[in-house]
Amino acid sequence: MSPLGPVESFDVVAVGMRAAAFIGALQAAGLSLFLAAHRNSLGSSTDSIIPLGRSLALFGLLLVLGHQFIQAARLAGDWSGVLDSGTQRLNWSQSPGIAALVGGAGLAIEYIGLSWARLPGRPLAVLGALIVAASFAVTGHTTGAQVLPAVRLLLVLHVAIVSYWLGSIVVLRRLANGPNIVTLSDASRSFSASAVWLVPAIFPLGVGMLAGMLPGLEALRSTYGALLATKLAGFSLLMALAAFNRWRAVPALLEEGVSALRQYRDTLHAEYLILVAVLSVTAVMTSLFSWH
Repeated sequence: MSPLGPVESFDVVAVGMRAAAFIGALQAAGLSLFLAAHRNSLGSSTDSIIPLGRSLALFGLLLVLGHQFIQAARLAGDWSGVLDSGTQRLNWSQSPGIAALVGGAGLAIEYIGLSWARLPGRPLAVLGALIVAASFAVTGHTTGAQVLPAVRLLLVLHVAIVSYWLGSIVVLRRLANGPNIVTLSDASRSFSASAVWLVPAIFPLGVGMLAGMLPGLEALRSTYGALLATKLAGFSLLMALAAFNRWRAVPALLEEGVSALRQYRDTLHAEYLILVAVLSVTAVMTSLFSWH
């Protein structure tokens, strides 16, 4: 498998923006999912997490729309496409543009929900996060005519869990830099209790998607397949770190104090960087390569 034509400067910028949009949108959505699932364990720390969520939602919105704006250059085959109104109209009317609008709407709804102090704001933020996850099924390989709708559902579930994981790491990293180690311990234990069965589901969901999209195993003998193997290696490393956190780092927080906290911060940082790397590989795969 080869790239879809020569890689130009606008390809590099667009792929970089796509990776940033993935990271920005998913960590914002995941933060809202974490808040909804673990608000009780956060206690008063919720008040410091919500402003972070609003900032991430707004930043994610700008990245998602900015990436799609740059995509016009790829559509035109030249940077001039960015400023051409006709190219931009076509750019936003195709499935990637519609997906960006759906994802952007989800992030805007999440921002409004996080800004609404009363109870109705909570489900609104979760709704926005789920819309962000659903936007990934509006475009890409799962929208092919031969792909069953069930595969798109698998994709949405896959993205939602990855988002929840990434957003959780963002919240826990914020708590790990704060003074309240008890809240950090409570929130980490609460997250681990859900992650122990949610996070491993990422793999079978991914396998299910591939089984529903690929024409055969020979399609993996390509650059696309090599990048997929890289993602799998990253996921395996993430699972090892997650297991270490659950069985060693988190239980040690209250028992060993500062040394355990430092270790936990390091593993959270490593998890975040590896997830970012995996999402960046995904951006390259979905932008420049295919199994076809």
